[in-house]
Amino acid sequence: IYLPGTHESIAGIIAGKVRERSGKPCFILTDAQEEGLLKGSGRSIAEYSMYDELVGCSDLLEKFGGHPMAGKQTGGFKNSRTDLFDGALFAIVPGNLNDIFLLSRIKKILQAAGFARFMVMTPDEHDLVIAYTSQMAHLISNAYMKSDVAKKTEYAAVSGGAFRDMTRVAHLDEDMWTELFLENRDYLKAELDGFIGELERYRAALENDDAAGLSALLAEGKRRKKEIEDAAGRTR
Repeated sequence: IYLPGTHESIAGIIAGKVRERSGKPCFILTDAQEEGLLKGSGRSIAEYSMYDELVGCSDLLEKFGGHPMAGKQTGGFKNSRTDLFDGALFAIVPGNLNDIFLLSRIKKILQAAGFARFMVMTPDEHDLVIAYTSQMAHLISNAYMKSDVAKKTEYAAVSGGAFRDMTRVAHLDEDMWTELFLENRDYLKAELDGFIGELERYRAALENDDAAGLSALLAEGKRRKKEIEDAAGRTR
């Protein structure tokens, strides 16, 4: 669907709404800043691989996307880096997991951009993982900044590395992340419910002055972190 004059930031939201109402994949096109080009955003359904279809007509496209597992909290050309994707992982979500030729072509193109590791996933696996590893981190960081203490900006100097690490991605693009959160809201809500449940356990330990219980919770989180780091080290 071509919608001239539509801002590119909401093209994906419109495509998602059309897909929900029609039950069919949808691609919204709008005018790009570059003369003679269109920019678009699509939303698909489980039985239709939009990525494979884009590969099939790639001769008509200047470029089209996948999902690099690397990025920054700031966008725009002035914030770009030539080494951003060096050694990074790229999640590939093909329509046919057994299409070795397609996967080989994709990897060859991405390696030229610096990507060193690849993971092939189904759409559901991708959405489940991204809800935890990316979307939750941005949502929690953003909400964390709404403390009454944070409103007193002079207190920002009384902080260390932990505060900087925790709040780095709070500075996000609200339009883009609204779209991403709503598109993946089922998996994201499930992760949010689980996180709130964990916070309640910490709160109960504090309220009950339960040193042993609090220590156990902290030890459990530390152990989980080490398990993830060890597993990541083995896959590199």
